Amino acid sequence: MRLLLNKKYFFLKPIVKKNLIRIGNKSDGGYVIDKSCLKRANSLISFGVGDDWSFEEQCLKINNKINIKIYDHTVDISFFFNNFFRRLRRFLTFRNKLSSLTSTFKILENYLKLKKFVNKNNLEYFPYKVTNVKFSKNEIDIDKIISKDDQKIILKCDIEGDEYKIIDKILKFSKKIEMIIIEFHWPEKNFKKFKKIVNKLKKEYDIFHLHINNNSNYIKSKLPDFIEFTFLKKHRINKYKHRKYLPIKNFDYPNNPAIDDFEIYFK
Repeated sequence: MRLLLNKKYFFLKPIVKKNLIRIGNKSDGGYVIDKSCLKRANSLISFGVGDDWSFEEQCLKINNKINIKIYDHTVDISFFFNNFFRRLRRFLTFRNKLSSLTSTFKILENYLKLKKFVNKNNLEYFPYKVTNVKFSKNEIDIDKIISKDDQKIILKCDIEGDEYKIIDKILKFSKKIEMIIIEFHWPEKNFKKFKKIVNKLKKEYDIFHLHINNNSNYIKSKLPDFIEFTFLKKHRINKYKHRKYLPIKNFDYPNNPAIDDFEIYFK
């Protein structure tokens, strides 16, 4: 799928950066990052992992001293029980199929696998939803996440649209956060807000990679539904040459291997 983006979108042009590495699966769950940043990082904080922690697993292999904290309220035993009993009630009242009920066991399976990975590697896992202001017991705000011991942080964020709410809080810790990997959802629909947030980030960071999640709808010359970005602190980038074409061969792969990837041209 070929996407031609005009000057309205030129603020998204990534900087050409050497020393790139892909971490995680060659599909959904993998990201292109700066290898040097990973090697010197003290902390990796992940907001949202779902059923894929290949990124966190591979980061450990490259930097076995990195401290990893994972936050995801959707991979939790209480989340499983809440969904199971809700769907059980609907099944017993003939409002749901049996397949809907049995599918909740995937949540339990993910939870058990994640706990095994966390315990094996002595990581920290918290079943909380990350937010800018805490309203319920299963939520946590960023002020409570980043501690004085967290330095040279890599922050990974995929929280299904809530990223817009927490950027200001993230930027409070810009002196500690070296690299941000983030997926923005529905940027065209939220274009004014999206552009404002990206420009805020670009005061401290540069975009050196972006990739379109090919599960997005295709609309000619418009931003697709889901875009993955990698930002790096400005002082870590020396030369300012921009990419005019993406994806990058041997680094980028389709999130959904059954569908062609998006090709991006800044015209």
